[in-house]
Amino acid sequence: RLNLQRRVGIYAIVEGRPTGDVAKEVKKVVQGIELPPGYRFDIKGEAEQNDEAGSAALTALALAIIFIYFILASQFASFLQPIAIMASLPFTLVGVMLALIVTLLRVQHTRKMVLNNMSDGFVRVDRQWHYRMVNRKAAQWLGRPAGELIGQNMWHQFPEGQGHRFEAVYREAMATGKACSVEMHFPPWDRWFENRVQPDDKGLSIFFTDITDRKRQEEKLRLSEARNRAILSALPDLLFRLDAQGTVLDFQ
Repeated sequence: RLNLQRRVGIYAIVEGRPTGDVAKEVKKVVQGIELPPGYRFDIKGEAEQNDEAGSAALTALALAIIFIYFILASQFASFLQPIAIMASLPFTLVGVMLALIVTLLRVQHTRKMVLNNMSDGFVRVDRQWHYRMVNRKAAQWLGRPAGELIGQNMWHQFPEGQGHRFEAVYREAMATGKACSVEMHFPPWDRWFENRVQPDDKGLSIFFTDITDRKRQEEKLRLSEARNRAILSALPDLLFRLDAQGTVLDFQ
C-alpha cells in the first residue's frame, strides 16, 4: 500500500539505454491500455528522480535568470539594457560550442597525424577485442588497410595469433589492468616484436616495434663470441685479447 491505497509495483533494471528514454516508451505503451475505473499508472524510482531533478534544474535556471536580470538592472539603472545583454548570451554560447567543436576536430586530426607518423605500430582494441584505432605503420605490418580492420575482432582477423604467448600477455593485461612490455618471436611471420601494452577500463593500447634486425645482430654477435671462445680454448699457449687501448678483454 502507498498513501493508504493498494498498489502493485513492477521493478525493472535498465541496461544499455538511458532510463528516461525507456520510461517514455513505457508510458506510451501503458497509455494505450484501457485501465479499469479507479486505476492509474505512474513511474517511480530512478525515472521519477530524474524527472524531479530536471524540474528542479529548470526552476533553478529560471530563478538564476531573474536574479541576474535584477543585478544587471541595478548596475545599469535600466530595465531594457539587461534584456539586450541577456538576449545575446545564447548566440555567444553557440559561438563557444562551435569553437569547442572545431578545437575537438583539430585535436583529433592532430592525434591521428601523430599516430600515423610514428615509427612504431599502434593499435587500440576494446574489451571485446575489436579494433578501434590502427595507425599507418601497424596497418603496413599487419598487411591490411586500417579501414578494413576497424570494428573487426582481432582474433578473427589474425587467428594465427591465438595460442601464442602474445595472446596470453594481452589477456592478462586486460584482466589485471597492469601495463607490461615483452619481446617475443612470432613464428607465423618469422619476426621479432617488442610490445608495450597499456590497459585501461575501455580496452588496450598496444605499441609494437619490429626488432628483427636487432635480434639477428645480437644472435650473430653471440655466435661470433662463442666461436672466438672455442678457438681460444683449443690453443695450447697463453693468449691475451686486447682492445685498442691495451685493456685485457680475456685470456686463455
